[in-house]
Amino acid sequence: MKLEGYIVTDKPFVEANLSRSQVVYKDIDVPAEIVKTNPSWLINHVSLEITNPFINDPTDPFVDIGNFREILSPHQYQTVAQKKGNLLIETNEWERIQERHPEKGLMEVYHQHPKEFDKLPLWASVAYNCSAIYDHLLLSGYDGAIHAAEGPHAPVTVYHTFHPARIKFIETLSV
Repeated sequence: MKLEGYIVTDKPFVEANLSRSQVVYKDIDVPAEIVKTNPSWLINHVSLEITNPFINDPTDPFVDIGNFREILSPHQYQTVAQKKGNLLIETNEWERIQERHPEKGLMEVYHQHPKEFDKLPLWASVAYNCSAIYDHLLLSGYDGAIHAAEGPHAPVTVYHTFHPARIKFIETLSV
């Protein structure tokens, strides 16, 4: 699907170092807020194509960690779970798990209650910027994801492309 949106850069688009897992905002509101606090930064109107999104849910800034179980090896999945553990336990879902299993830590739940563990949400932008997840999404044929922005920007839709070379510059805008 062909999409248009906005990227904020600290230098002209052609000189910018885009992330290998790049967020493009659907609407200009969040980029405008970012530029207000960083007046030297630029808003770039761009187009991009995402043909096989991993997730297409513009209302949710999270992705359940269990969505990655099939694309990662068991060792990689466990490593991601351990590295992102602090984020996984700062969720309402973790609180619900703790009500059912009050004496168990994250990795005990991982091993003993995998179906419950798999429901733990991770910020989508954090997940897609994790090297292990990013690499295996590419290997599995996914080229992006559509989700909501996190934090105070919700419910803003973002297009998360795993191929920044597909982003085409349209124009620089001023606010």
